[in-house]
Amino acid sequence: MSKLDELFDAKQVAEAFGVRRATIYQWARRGLLPCVKVSGVVRFRASELERVLSSEKPHAAAHGKGRQLV
Repeated sequence: MSKLDELFDAKQVAEAFGVRRATIYQWARRGLLPCVKVSGVVRFRASELERVLSSEKPHAAAHGKGRQLV
């Protein structure tokens, strides 16, 4: 598995973006942060998180601008 295929849980993503876990789940529900379900558990692909960080999405970029997850 390459680093960009790595999966993160909401806690890890929240720490990287500097927000609460509830915010991560809210962004996922709104479609701002793509996610996948693995055995019923929500996970976030590193490649998608990097794409969101680089796309300057309004909420995500405000909290995670310039940060890298991998």
